[in-house]
Amino acid sequence: MLHSPTTNLVDGSSGAITLSKSRGDLSGDLKPGVRGGVDAQTPSPKPASLVDAFHAGIAAVPTPAPAEDLRVPGKPPDISALMPWMDADHDPATATAPKRTPNPVASTTKPVAPTTASTAAASTTAIPPEFAEKVAAAKAAAFNLELQVLRHSSDPKAKYKVQDVLERADDSLTRTKMKEQYRAANGGQTFDSMIESSKGLGDHDKQHVLGLISDRRDAATDKLAAMDPKARAKLEDDAAVWADRLLHITRSDDRDDSDHADQIANILGSRSPEELEVIRSRVRLQTSGTERTSTYEELDRTFTGRDKDIVLAGLTGSPTHLASTRLVDAAMEGDPARIHRIVKELKPEKLAELRTMNPMLLAQVASSMPAEY
Repeated sequence: MLHSPTTNLVDGSSGAITLSKSRGDLSGDLKPGVRGGVDAQTPSPKPASLVDAFHAGIAAVPTPAPAEDLRVPGKPPDISALMPWMDADHDPATATAPKRTPNPVASTTKPVAPTTASTAAASTTAIPPEFAEKVAAAKAAAFNLELQVLRHSSDPKAKYKVQDVLERADDSLTRTKMKEQYRAANGGQTFDSMIESSKGLGDHDKQHVLGLISDRRDAATDKLAAMDPKARAKLEDDAAVWADRLLHITRSDDRDDSDHADQIANILGSRSPEELEVIRSRVRLQTSGTERTSTYEELDRTFTGRDKDIVLAGLTGSPTHLASTRLVDAAMEGDPARIHRIVKELKPEKLAELRTMNPMLLAQVASSMPAEY
């Protein structure tokens, strides 16, 4: 036994603690019922349950003050106003840009008039040009990456997927960025020359792809972007009807013939470039999830021979080119009634344009017509 003097932990009286050979056994001159300076008769407090702790925590959180409502009566919220702020926050080049200023709507005291159709365009906040450039560049890089993969793909549907990518590049700025990025990454080769030299695209494919990156399409998509909302909504409704009619023909039985090709020509032939752009968009939407995803693929896989020439000419947006293609087919089939009908469907100015563009064709067609016509 080892004895050492100590002081009682409870009342300060001196005593001795005896250390026995058994581990952890402490005995000394302590008060009865006290072991190691702790009252063994006093039970430990019961811990609170998790549910009690949760409710206690909720009760301790102060109620937040209501947020200020910055909405303008009669005007839908414009989230594009946040874009410059987001851009400045994440762009290292503009890290020192001044902090965002309070919304001017919050400090105004004048009543705001409801937005009408005539003032909707003027009240819309435009996306800052520098932000639009960055968005277009990012989209262009993604589209070019898709095209690069498809160029080296053995997928038999790669040519349709190429056109699907270009259809989805539906604004002129993005397509311009695609051309710039491709030229910079390929030693100055242009996007157009790459398409024209592609071995995976046929003549019809190349013609349609070049149309999707043409200046004419740029003008059409720019015009759509600036269109009055009511006019654009009507165009979308009309295009949905035209797309339904087109898909009804291409998905019907025994459709690969001149009659069905002429029906497609009647749907597409008189459409403006803007209308054709929206029709392509509607067909892509209505065929989403199916094995065919674009107007071009729908027509290219439905028709063959001269009938294919006719329906794909309808996608060019040139009524005279379409009419000449149909006249060649009708003349080769020896169908004077159809020739007469095609010519009668042309407006006088388009007929005059056709005479200028292809006088030999009209002369040959006219010489083959019976006297009664």
